[in-house]
Amino acid sequence: MIRPVFLAALLFAAPASAFTTSGERVELTFDVTAGARVAQMTLAYSATGDAYEIASSQRSVGFLDWVFPWRSTTEVAGMFRGPVSVPTSYRSEGVFRGNPRKVELFFENGKVVRMETVPENRDDERDEVPAELRAGALDPVSAILATIRRANDTGSCSARVPVFDGRQRYDIVFEDLGPREVPRHFASTFQGMARACEFNWVPIAGRRRNTNVTAANDRRGGIAYMAPIGIGSAEAPVRIEFHAWFGTVTGHLRDIRRVPMKAEAR
Repeated sequence: MIRPVFLAALLFAAPASAFTTSGERVELTFDVTAGARVAQMTLAYSATGDAYEIASSQRSVGFLDWVFPWRSTTEVAGMFRGPVSVPTSYRSEGVFRGNPRKVELFFENGKVVRMETVPENRDDERDEVPAELRAGALDPVSAILATIRRANDTGSCSARVPVFDGRQRYDIVFEDLGPREVPRHFASTFQGMARACEFNWVPIAGRRRNTNVTAANDRRGGIAYMAPIGIGSAEAPVRIEFHAWFGTVTGHLRDIRRVPMKAEAR
């Protein structure tokens, strides 16, 4: 299964100053396909000054929803300090095969000061990630947000980012592959040239003890295709391919909305 949190991070990795203006929210909808349509994701991004907020909801659809149902939401808040994203809170919650799952992280000065997981990691057959390995790591959304912000500034997405998601510690390695053609697809509103950015997870700690790690099931990564989407000057993902042992799962940009936040308050 793809990581909904990771997709949420990629979708809103553009610089706030180029992607939104204060007082508005940008909403993107992606359809996820694996041959047929299998999931839908709706995400919202807003920034006020140096503060950012990201919210997303994901759900399975179609045949997958019948045999392998899942729902999840993600909420992230933080501050920009130059090109660096400094999180203040991270929450990921969902239902997987009928079982509730939740992670909450609270930060001070870039460090995790409190966390809650459901189920607890020891009940999830995981070893706790030591504090020394958590030091300097960001939540998944803030880590990728900083990486692609930097890519918009420098013209390259190549980077290695340390991540702690409340259960696992891993690095995400990005490599800029240059421009590539994104073909027409029935689920997408985009077709044309985009910058290809390959990403791969490198496990560090916190994996399930009973995980059978092989070359096939440890292949976690893919390619994000970045291009201007007509909102400001920033590039944002228009297509995201996730490589899995059973094949490729792809997220396609389907809809873009700009919502004035003041109008909502009336």
